[in-house]
Amino acid sequence: MKKILAALLVISSILGITAGVSAQTATPSSSQATSTQPAVATEKATAYIQSLQIRQGKLYADFDYIEWYTGKAADREFLKDCKECSEPGSPKHAPNNYYIRNVDPQIHTYMIADTAEFILQTRTGEINWNEKVTREDFVLFFLQNENNFDSPFHIEITNGVVTKITEQYVP
Repeated sequence: MKKILAALLVISSILGITAGVSAQTATPSSSQATSTQPAVATEKATAYIQSLQIRQGKLYADFDYIEWYTGKAADREFLKDCKECSEPGSPKHAPNNYYIRNVDPQIHTYMIADTAEFILQTRTGEINWNEKVTREDFVLFFLQNENNFDSPFHIEITNGVVTKITEQYVP
């Protein structure tokens, strides 16, 4: 019940937002103006989303960065961390061809742009690859699924604002 009330509060807050949230850069004053465009800083990361919240009418999320490996890199990193893998009969490959390492304790908080793109794989409980959804659908998906705290998301951050969130399917 608490989770449903929280979801309704967040959704109603999102629907009530009228001011645009976007990646913005400061405009230099006329005495500082130059002929070059400001640099766009874009970062990509893979993270667990710890929470979503509304602050002063804007959507924010707390991200716990992780290292995501697939294929041979997953096997290599898995074997580095596996303490029992030298024993006979122990696994020699990362389970399901992926490996997640979460050693960075820092939580990163970012505002999510109103124009952010949201892509999910399992919104309906079935796999629907790369389904583009609305902000409201994403928030409902996140708040209604308790296991989302263990689901990785690929995020793109431009000038300190999240512009894209993509769910990573985990078998």
